[in-house]
Amino acid sequence: MTNSPQKSADNILRSEAAAWIAQLETGDLSGGDITALKEWVNRSPQHKMELQKLAKLWGMLDEPPLLRELLDQNHAQQRHMTSSPVRKKSVRKIFWTTATGVCAAICLMLAISFYQTSLMQEDRQIMTAVGQIETIDLKDGSVISINTDTQLDISFSAKERRIRMLSGEAIFEVAHDEKRPFLVHVGKNQIRAVGTAFAIRIDQQDMRLTVTDGRVEMAKTLNDAPSDNDNTSQAPQPIAILLKGQSVEMKDDVLGAISSLEQDQIDRKLSWQKGVLEFAGEPLQHVVTELTRYTSISFEIADEDLASLPVGGVFRIGETDKLLEVLEQSFGIKVSQTNPNKIQLSRSEI
Repeated sequence: MTNSPQKSADNILRSEAAAWIAQLETGDLSGGDITALKEWVNRSPQHKMELQKLAKLWGMLDEPPLLRELLDQNHAQQRHMTSSPVRKKSVRKIFWTTATGVCAAICLMLAISFYQTSLMQEDRQIMTAVGQIETIDLKDGSVISINTDTQLDISFSAKERRIRMLSGEAIFEVAHDEKRPFLVHVGKNQIRAVGTAFAIRIDQQDMRLTVTDGRVEMAKTLNDAPSDNDNTSQAPQPIAILLKGQSVEMKDDVLGAISSLEQDQIDRKLSWQKGVLEFAGEPLQHVVTELTRYTSISFEIADEDLASLPVGGVFRIGETDKLLEVLEQSFGIKVSQTNPNKIQLSRSEI
């Protein structure tokens, strides 16, 4: 990766901070050590932040007083640290102090390693109810916008970031990490990304993939969402590569032709992310199908030719009554509630 020198510098800084924490833990600091520590902390804000982060992890923010003084952001530059005279120590005391410091440093580095590994791992299930829209932030910095009636299984490890999508619709804004590919599985279809943004919608057995930024690879797998430890599964077989602004549908396990969309078309398809449904001349049947996803009420179009009536407008999700009112007043549609959970749409007699 291009940022490996920066990671190496971060590791050196972290190791130095760990050594200082271990020495502070033992209390074995001479006047010269205190001066050197003060100089190290004041080299940059990153030095102080790293020392503070490790002190918090080690439970040392309040003690010893010297550490508390070093991390005081308001008065650190105004105070003078005074050193105690160096006391002679017996060989035994020096041995045990050194051994304690080494053990403390080892334990601290193990704790840091465990903490860093825990940041990479994430396992959880996410479900949204009918009409619910949610946005979640993942540990790796990725963001998922989740539409109504959607179910996701998230499983992140140090090797890869894997999501199994069982139903619904979601927009994935993927944080860049070349070492850990971002994989979304829909049945035996795998969508692979590194740093990009794309949307997936599942309608029963069909799926639609739309890329809003970057590039993704679509592939076939023998198993549903194989794990990174599954040595029996064969490598996924690539079937398509999509770029920004492209979309493709998978119907009955058959991949359709890749199409290019204008930005306004993408914005309409994903308008639910802003809490609205936007239409620009789509047939009434399509509008009703979309509306049904967000409510428990079912709709029936009584007149067959009415189903193709073009409808346009922007309607807020959850405000079904207002949408029906617009259909009555602007599109000549009669709205009849046949029972509490069913509405019939027909041509107005006027």
